[in-house]
Amino acid sequence: MPDFPELPPIADAPLSVVLLTLRGASAHEQVLLRWLTYLQGRRSEISAGEQAEQLLVVEDGSFPDLIPLLERLASQYPSVALERMVAPGRVGEALRLGLAAATRPLVACAPCSPHYLPEFLKEMLAAIDRVHLVSGYRAGQPMPTLLRLLGQIYRLFLTVVLGLRLPPLPGWLGWRGHLAHLAARVFFGVRYQDVGCPLRLLRREILACIPIQSSGSLALIELLAKANFTTCMMGEEVPLPVTPVQDSLPTTPWWDSLREGYRLFSHPTFTRPPAPSEPIPSQKNQESVPSPEG
Repeated sequence: MPDFPELPPIADAPLSVVLLTLRGASAHEQVLLRWLTYLQGRRSEISAGEQAEQLLVVEDGSFPDLIPLLERLASQYPSVALERMVAPGRVGEALRLGLAAATRPLVACAPCSPHYLPEFLKEMLAAIDRVHLVSGYRAGQPMPTLLRLLGQIYRLFLTVVLGLRLPPLPGWLGWRGHLAHLAARVFFGVRYQDVGCPLRLLRREILACIPIQSSGSLALIELLAKANFTTCMMGEEVPLPVTPVQDSLPTTPWWDSLREGYRLFSHPTFTRPPAPSEPIPSQKNQESVPSPEG
């Protein structure tokens, strides 16, 4: 087995949290309070460093009460850099905007939903020193009895015939979720099971070479696929006590995902577009990745 490079410790570094609020329900004040309390306590527990924790709230402009709420919370939690951003109501566009605005060494992204708690980061932070990225697995719904029995038979076959030992899946993702895993594995080589889980923790440095092209929910798979392609080290999935229907993020129609998936597969980009104030790099200086066909 190859020896993986040892990464510098980062679990205690300042954290940027990107909360995506993209559905018609009003923003949950208790969710923001919980994240702000967590971030404020985390910095005081680690050290009184100069760089504060950062909370980025990305919404689609349909929350008129969010501005006064964030202004009030910012005055109550001055030790946390609280910012609001407006993006079109699609997951990829919001994620792209939020990740680009994150400035701390560690970045977490999650839905602004009461089902996704800051306490879920504890196990992810315990693993991030060894890897570049950690993702969750929505394990709140048990596997159906018949599928669990078939899975046991399949794992027994692999153990007896091929000598392979596969762990049982933590939970049922629904047919759509498991088909998404199969498609991500076949076309992009992603080994994660729950490729659509919206809770992620990563080192911000890897974002420089994996810009998000997808505008819809395929962006969640794209982030994993590009991290995998650029040989980032990815940790084991962390089981979460939530179900796939509790992610509070809009799902892109399958035909839009198919179109974006084809574009991503045939013309992937691995260089971040320059900021408006930066000169556009010459073509020979841009890193390009050949099409899988060529």
